[in-house]
Amino acid sequence: MAKTELQILQDRVQELMSKSLTGTKPLVITGTVANLNVNGLAIYAIADTTFTTLETSADGDTLVGQTLSAGHIWYIPIEGTVKLATGSVIVYRHTNV
Repeated sequence: MAKTELQILQDRVQELMSKSLTGTKPLVITGTVANLNVNGLAIYAIADTTFTTLETSADGDTLVGQTLSAGHIWYIPIEGTVKLATGSVIVYRHTNV
């Protein structure tokens, strides 16, 4: 049986919601203690932030030592340890993670 236009639209909306930051469970990190087993979709800088450890599933070079400027968001899958050298961030995690 073929899906109706409404069913297709509802499926698409659900897909977009699952990829958005809506319905996330934010993790606020303000100190320099390592946060283990973090699974996130994006990371937002509350203050200029430099990372001691930032484990992601991204290909390429490391982001350790890079600065995420206050107010900016990196849309990058976080999978593992997040440890700050300086700054404060919010990691957006899906509630089903």
